[in-house]
Amino acid sequence: MIEREHNTTILMLLQPGRFGWDAAAIFLLKGLKRENEKGEFVYALPQNAEGDEKAFEMVQTFTGKFRGINTGIALLYGAINGALIASGWYLSPEEQTARADDKATCVVDPSKNSATPSTPIMP
Repeated sequence: MIEREHNTTILMLLQPGRFGWDAAAIFLLKGLKRENEKGEFVYALPQNAEGDEKAFEMVQTFTGKFRGINTGIALLYGAINGALIASGWYLSPEEQTARADDKATCVVDPSKNSATPSTPIMP
């Protein structure tokens, strides 16, 4: 969803030099979910311009609580990377294949690990 809507790969958004308020807000908007009355997980923020603005404000508020915004951004960067690691998103294709045989393990789409950036990292 993030990659389609923002025309970039998740790995490009997570480059330390590029990660900032905008990238953090994107992950917050698309990744923050809550459980509704039926026990289903739904987006916590509206998936529209209002939600975009709210996510950006939340990121700014969070990073503003630290001495220098770099500390807050670093914490958000670590949290997002930690969530991706815990989800298995960073697994190699071989590891994902092995996990796919284990029906008790949630496996993400293997194409996510082999995505090629649309723009080169270095000129």
